[in-house]
Amino acid sequence: MAAHPTTRSTGVPGGRSIETRPLDRLERQIDVSNQNLRQFDAALRAARAEVREQQSEFLSSLTVTPQIQRQKNALSATASYTLQGTATWEPDVWGKIRRNVESSVANAQASAAELAAARLSAQAQLATDYFGLHYSDSLNDLLDRNRERLSTISPRSPRTSTRWEWSRGPT
Repeated sequence: MAAHPTTRSTGVPGGRSIETRPLDRLERQIDVSNQNLRQFDAALRAARAEVREQQSEFLSSLTVTPQIQRQKNALSATASYTLQGTATWEPDVWGKIRRNVESSVANAQASAAELAAARLSAQAQLATDYFGLHYSDSLNDLLDRNRERLSTISPRSPRTSTRWEWSRGPT
């Protein structure tokens, strides 16, 4: 999940930090827009449904079939109602149902771990790209500041005259 602080230290003396609210906002969008995460989330939901299905094997089963028959002739009308039902319950003597439930739970846990790993991977890639872009922007800013600073220095200033003349060669 996204970090709670809104700034992260860059380790630069003077206490500079990088604003990370845009990064936090982008991290929240990963869950919405990343198709891989959607796929892993669907697999997790399917695995949880499988666990519920396997757990239902511990319960008894009841099937009821209603039937209504109506007969009508010129003199009378009759109706007969029938209700048929079956009830079943399978004791888990040999542990088959329990093992199936345990297997389904393990599959659901593996699906949850895959989802968490995919989310973490996407967030790490986003953070790497974000800070790489931030680094490139800071280098461009530094280059622009130095270019401005160098453009204000004349070739005849005391600090640069010797180098300027030396680079031009003898006159």
